[in-house]
Amino acid sequence: MEFLPWHNGGGILHRAASVDPTAVVEPGAVVHSGSVLGREVVVGSGAVVGPSVSIGHSTRIGYADS
Repeated sequence: MEFLPWHNGGGILHRAASVDPTAVVEPGAVVHSGSVLGREVVVGSGAVVGPSVSIGHSTRIGYADS
C-alpha cells in the first residue's frame, strides 16, 4: 500500500511524501509522492497535491481555491 490515511484530518498521502505533523489533510484530499507540506498547511477536501509539489507553511489549499 503506497497511500496511507493521514492522522490529522483523514485524507490520504503517499509514503514518500514529507508532511509536517501539524499539517491537516482533510477527507477526500490526496497528497502524492515527493510532495512536501510545511507546518500548519491545510489541504482541503477534494484537493490533489501532485508529485514533488512543495507547499509552504500556513497555506490553505482546496478544491475550489485558485
